[in-house]
Amino acid sequence: MRFKIELGDNDIKALVYSGPRDVRVKNVTDAKIERPTDVLVRITSSNICGSDLHMYEGRTDMEEGKVLGHENLGRFVEVGEVVDRIKVGDWVCLPFNVACGFCKNCEAGLTGACLTSNPGTAGAAYGFAGMGPYSGGQAEYLRVPYADFNCLKLPDDAQEKENDYVMLADIFPTGWHATELAGVKPGESVVIYGCGPVGLMAAHAAMIKGASKVMIVDPHPDRLALAEDIGAIAVDYSKGSACIKAFSETDFTEDLKKFDVPTLVLHGDDDQIVPIGAAALHSSKLVRNATLKIYAGAPHGLAYTHNDQLNVDLLAFLKTEELSR
Repeated sequence: MRFKIELGDNDIKALVYSGPRDVRVKNVTDAKIERPTDVLVRITSSNICGSDLHMYEGRTDMEEGKVLGHENLGRFVEVGEVVDRIKVGDWVCLPFNVACGFCKNCEAGLTGACLTSNPGTAGAAYGFAGMGPYSGGQAEYLRVPYADFNCLKLPDDAQEKENDYVMLADIFPTGWHATELAGVKPGESVVIYGCGPVGLMAAHAAMIKGASKVMIVDPHPDRLALAEDIGAIAVDYSKGSACIKAFSETDFTEDLKKFDVPTLVLHGDDDQIVPIGAAALHSSKLVRNATLKIYAGAPHGLAYTHNDQLNVDLLAFLKTEELSR
């Protein structure tokens, strides 16, 4: 990664995209109040997201000169004249989406597809390719529009627990949302493919929701060690079938036999697992590389972050297990 320091006559330092694999710390024009609903935040923490790497590596249409950073936390230094929920000095975490709070999509809870913040399309974000004109927070100061809606005011221990609260900007809600979409319930067994930051957050969220067993599948020992640190069962698929290991930790095979599901296959058109000759199995393909939840009509369920490795492992498992009658 190449970093360059370029200082000029402008006002604040920020991390600026200057082309594929070229980001530079530059002095840029100071953030300022542009509308009465805006606030200015002095940024004290800004995470680097995996999607920042998509832009850094040139895999998006990111325009040169844009300030990066959409996972931000800081303290108010200036407040627009109609902002009434927050005041100068408050600590806030800033969810990465920029949303108005009053359009049809926002009122339906679909703030990631706001119809107001990025005219001509749905959805806006700080410092992100194709997501509107908003500068990112990997800078000294950040302008936040529609501040009453977009700022999560933090409690009095915000400064002390800053490294925890900044996780609320993106990474933890992403993992939590995966468990929401999968419908994880207390007592269920959960398998997560991928032990990166989102996978770890999904595992932590599943534990908070009362999952009885949480397994994380990955080939990297350092990542799996982190999974074990938070209480998950680490499954190294480089040492054998992840499905066989995961199923050995549950009563999944017995459930299939008990509820008369004679055969399972992967449906080629939509990558869903479907039963042949029985209707006891429910599956649903969901977001973010698709979370697939597999039920056998019993209290035991398995939630997967779906990818090609799951296809390979599950097909191998089905060939080795005597599930057909």
